Amino acid sequence: ALELELEELRNHLADAQQEIQQLRDKVEEADQKVAEVKKRDWQLRDRIESLEEHEASTEGQLKWMRSELDHRTSELEVASQQLTSVKAENVTLTSNMAKVEQ
Repeated sequence: ALELELEELRNHLADAQQEIQQLRDKVEEADQKVAEVKKRDWQLRDRIESLEEHEASTEGQLKWMRSELDHRTSELEVASQQLTSVKAENVTLTSNMAKVEQ
């Protein structure tokens, strides 16, 4: 009877050890997945930071380009006004020359 009980305890111990090993394997697998997720998280954070830096740089370039465009537009307006003035002066001079030639 004791031998039978001892055999049952050994079987129970073997089952428990097998279950413990299965649980250890699952924990190890879960740890690996956690490590993979953390690695991916850091990669994504680095990528986001890089994109944010690029965005800031692009915004700075865009502001500079807009400023440059405004400056060039102002210069073009001044040049256009000067051209209109020169054309009007040319018309006046041409008219006066025509009168002098008569």
